[in-house]
Formats: sequence, C-alpha cells, structure tokens
Amino acid sequence: MIKNRFTQLIYRVAFLTISVFGIIESFGLFAGQKPGFECLLYYTSLSNFLCFGVILAATVSTLNHLKRGETEGYNTACPRFKFYSTIIILVTFIVYNFILADNMFEPGWNNLGNLTKHIVCPLMVVIDHLLFDEHRSLKWFDCLGCTVLPLIYVAVILVRAELLPAG
Repeated sequence: MIKNRFTQLIYRVAFLTISVFGIIESFGLFAGQKPGFECLLYYTSLSNFLCFGVILAATVSTLNHLKRGETEGYNTACPRFKFYSTIIILVTFIVYNFILADNMFEPGWNNLGNLTKHIVCPLMVVIDHLLFDEHRSLKWFDCLGCTVLPLIYVAVILVRAELLPAG
C-alpha cells in the first residue's frame, strides 16, 4: 500500500477529472441528446455519483493533510463508507462486463461515456481502495453494510415499477 499523500492526490485528481466526463455524459450533454435527469434512475449513474463524492472527500482530506505537512498516511476521510462505495461501484463493473457483455457491441454500449462509467472509473475506485486505504480497520459487519445501499436501490426501483405504468 502506498502511504505517500502526494501520490494519492495525483491519482485522485486524475480520477475526479475522468469521472467528471462520465457524470456530464450521464446527463446526455456529449451525446447530442436532450439533456435530462433520467440518469438519476440508473444504478450506474448513482454509483458513479457516489464514488465521485467519496473520492472528492478523500481528495480534500489528502489536501488538508498535505497542508499540515503530513506527507505519509492512509485515507482518513470516511474509510468505511469509502469501502462501501468501492463495493457498490464494483457491482457496476461486474454487471456491465459479465452480465450485459452480450450487449457491449450494440450501438451506444461501447461509447466513451459508457466505458468511462462502467470500466475506467470503477477500476480506478477499486485501485484507489487497494493502494491507499488501510484494510485492517474494517469489521466483519462491513461485508453486510455494503449491501444496504444497493438493496435500497432495488426496493425503490421495484416500488417505482409498480407505481408507474410501463412504457
């Protein structure tokens, strides 16, 4: 694991820069589509938004440590929640690459925005966790804790499907 906070800062700024592209693309601004908020219904978008926020918090924390002259150490900004968001975005990666893999060659499925949101950003979040976080601080219940947000998402989507007409 890498304790150098300057390396962490460079990596996280790179992630945030790439992630902003994916977020903007989620709203349809690069695809020549009419901008909209439909992306707020999709697990992919929500998991990317969550990870952007968590990595932004980790970046601010890293900057604060560097300002105080602390050049070595692990991520201290919400490490448990950062682990949860890492698992949540890993689900995005797995579903896209292994469950929806048959659709990857359909028009629109392999554009730069989709690849950013489904492959690049998820892998960068996982790598960030593996390289910059202290792993021994997690407890046994964290394996269950990371399922709470995805289960809430499933419940909301099922309720929404029942309340709104198809089409």
